[in-house]
Amino acid sequence: SLTSIEIPAGVTSIGDRAFASCRKLSSIEIPASVESIGDSAFSNCSSLSSIEIPASVESIGDSAFSSCRKLSSIEIPASVKSIGRYAFRFCDSLTSIEIPAGVTSVGKLAFEDCSSLTSVTFADPTGWWYSSSSTATSGTTISSTDLENDETAATYLRSTYVDYYWKKS
Repeated sequence: SLTSIEIPAGVTSIGDRAFASCRKLSSIEIPASVESIGDSAFSNCSSLSSIEIPASVESIGDSAFSSCRKLSSIEIPASVKSIGRYAFRFCDSLTSIEIPAGVTSVGKLAFEDCSSLTSVTFADPTGWWYSSSSTATSGTTISSTDLENDETAATYLRSTYVDYYWKKS
């Protein structure tokens, strides 16, 4: 029956599965002290419609927001370097997202079944490649021209190359 959370200042990480399956959770305030959001931290929070991630966060864990079906708005700050596997999987209400220039990896299936995702803006569309291995040091290049097109970038992330790990050189 938890509907809102205000995480106190000084907390530096939100642990794995911390608020998973809090189905009535609709409001979260995350302080500027948080640097990481753990695996499945907010997964299955089906009433969560928006969240503001503070500029201190450097990583978004695997499945962090998966199955947040009402999540329609999320702003990823420039401080984020990695987006984990399945991070936004099954977020059917998510329509657009911006990938900041500092992000250097996007996990496999991060945006799988985000059926409403039609616009992905890459702040820096150059240097991206994909691989089937999370530990690969090189892979198939993704055209920066394609990633400059928000609709094409969305299609690539949610379906065309969804089964791959994305990395930036």
